[in-house]
Amino acid sequence: MISEPPHAEDRQIDAATKHLAARVLTAFTIASIVASIILGVSYWAMTRNAIAAERERAHSALNAAATIDTELKRLPRVINAIADDMSNGRITREQMMERLKSGIDTLPQLAGAGVAYAPYAYDPNLRLYAPYYQRSVTGSTLISLDSLYDYTQSSQQWYESALKSGRTWSEPAVGGADSSAGVEYSAPFTEKSNGTGKPVGVVHGTMSLSEVDDLIRSLDLGEFGYGFLLSDKGAVVSHPFANKIASRFLDAPSAGQRATILKMLQAVRDKGAGTVEDVVDPVTGEPSWVLTERVPSTGWTIGVVFLKGASTSGESFRRAQMRLTVAVLLSACLLLASLTMYRYHGNIKRLWVAVVSACALLVLGISTLWMEGYGEPNQSSTEQTMLVDAASVRKFVLDSTRASLKQKGVLPIFIPTGVLLQTLEITGPNNINVTGYVWQKYAKNIPETVGRGFVLPEAADSKITEVYRHDDNDAVVIGWQIKATIRQSFDYSKYPLDEQNFGLRLRHLDLEKPVILVPDLDSYQIINPLARLGLEKNFTLPGWNIARTQFSAGATDPSTTFGLSGRARDALNELSFNVVLDRRILEPIFSSVLPLAVSGFMVFALLLVVKESTRNNVVQILSAYSALFFVVILSELDLRRRLSSPSIMYVEYFYFAMYGAILTVALVTLTNAYIGHFPRVEHREHIAPKLLFWPAILVSLLVVTLWTFY
Repeated sequence: MISEPPHAEDRQIDAATKHLAARVLTAFTIASIVASIILGVSYWAMTRNAIAAERERAHSALNAAATIDTELKRLPRVINAIADDMSNGRITREQMMERLKSGIDTLPQLAGAGVAYAPYAYDPNLRLYAPYYQRSVTGSTLISLDSLYDYTQSSQQWYESALKSGRTWSEPAVGGADSSAGVEYSAPFTEKSNGTGKPVGVVHGTMSLSEVDDLIRSLDLGEFGYGFLLSDKGAVVSHPFANKIASRFLDAPSAGQRATILKMLQAVRDKGAGTVEDVVDPVTGEPSWVLTERVPSTGWTIGVVFLKGASTSGESFRRAQMRLTVAVLLSACLLLASLTMYRYHGNIKRLWVAVVSACALLVLGISTLWMEGYGEPNQSSTEQTMLVDAASVRKFVLDSTRASLKQKGVLPIFIPTGVLLQTLEITGPNNINVTGYVWQKYAKNIPETVGRGFVLPEAADSKITEVYRHDDNDAVVIGWQIKATIRQSFDYSKYPLDEQNFGLRLRHLDLEKPVILVPDLDSYQIINPLARLGLEKNFTLPGWNIARTQFSAGATDPSTTFGLSGRARDALNELSFNVVLDRRILEPIFSSVLPLAVSGFMVFALLLVVKESTRNNVVQILSAYSALFFVVILSELDLRRRLSSPSIMYVEYFYFAMYGAILTVALVTLTNAYIGHFPRVEHREHIAPKLLFWPAILVSLLVVTLWTFY
């Protein structure tokens, strides 16, 4: 742009008016900067307090170490009592066997208990003797470990360590009578008939690692937290992805995700009790805090993992971020305007520099608001109870039981239900094709009069095929393969920065029975929403990011009796498997925003040629505006056809802004044909409309963005 000499009319601006305007603008600039500082300090304090509260909650969760310690003490108490009574001669060998069997019957944590004698200690003619009671469906079963393997030659830690070092917990191992993973507690004992005072064998009890996992999963660690347990020798006793660790010892060679998990756990072990900062959790892939505490009775280490961003991701923080962004942007723009006013002396080039700078600031501000508003959950009109962990499921079960007893006087029947989606395809604005599996566990005490199965209330077309039926110890597991087209309304008002919640609603097929579906948590490694439970490995959905998955429970009012009785029916209980989706904005930017930006630049280019020398070409310029207008309106109609939103979408305001820009510049161009009728518009080759074109559009988009996402 060629610099022009100051015009006479510019030099004739009233100095007093200019001075007053500069002072007012300076005052507003100072006020906006002060407001930005206040909002910044407020947001910093708000964030700091939230993080401190989250840390405090995490430390409070470590009180679970005491709970775990109490539970883990139950098993040693039983084993130690038997060993002491044997050593002191208070019980006979026969009574010892009765005590072991009684322990199985009275202590749920005890998966098995037995005694293992040293070679020839039980009988000079019998080398090994190791009777063992194993928990079974009917109570306990007596087996002989000595007939299964030589526990003196097999490096069995529960036997060797107890004889050498005394009472001890073993490291996690696969063994025992049923070859299941577990930990053993062992206590040596003596017999007075031996006369040497040396241990003649060990009394040992087995705790299944599934029991330990249940203890850890029962902790209330919030929506995104989970726990783990390490032994004092660096073995993984409990972890959501423990089955991915071929060797449970941290020093074992590893690769892939297993290596990532072990690396984090090694950092925890090396750090000791306290906080391990800046850990990327391998389960969720998010920056997290890891806090640890010792379990006194075993020397093990319990750890809890909390997502760092969870404490600052709520609506109040998002709004605080947006207020701060707008305040900083306003301060920068006012400061730029103040500097331009003081430095402007009729030089148009400086005005263009200021306009370009202001546009850059506005684009940066809109982009920042996009990042802050991206993935904002839509407000749901239905009341749903989120079931994100074992604690929330227990609370839901208790509340549902109390409500059923109070309202109907009957106990509800809870059916654990699981979901695994293999594919999910969005085929239209309201149609979603899904394939996968659904399974349910029916306890054996549930009467046959209760139906087996479920329905998909929102399925326009579905095929449900039973594929397996397994008789477990205390329940019958039935699995179905599903293929369905689900009709569900989505809210596209924030497109292309929208977050959609697809819910696969499940309802028990028996309308007359008090059946309530609950998540089958035992069938998932981890129920952290960020771990994307319930989705097949390598699950992909083009155009979308999987934000999280979770179960929720709710009830719908049928508004009908289904012809079963004359009275109004109660609400129907439903379980929903929710897949929360964040749209990938690259495709909408290329298909909608980029064409609009190109159209805007073309309109601006036509506006730049509006000058005294082109007055004879007004009709041709207006024709070009008309062509651009139809291009924009056809693009919006195509967008409407694809999404069919009942409300105005956020991106449509970009179209509205372009409509307004085309109409405005058409009127400005029209003034070029009427010399002298619009002197303020015609001033210096229509410089005012040219300077204000992009700032006006961007300010309107900034206001709309703030109004939509705040």
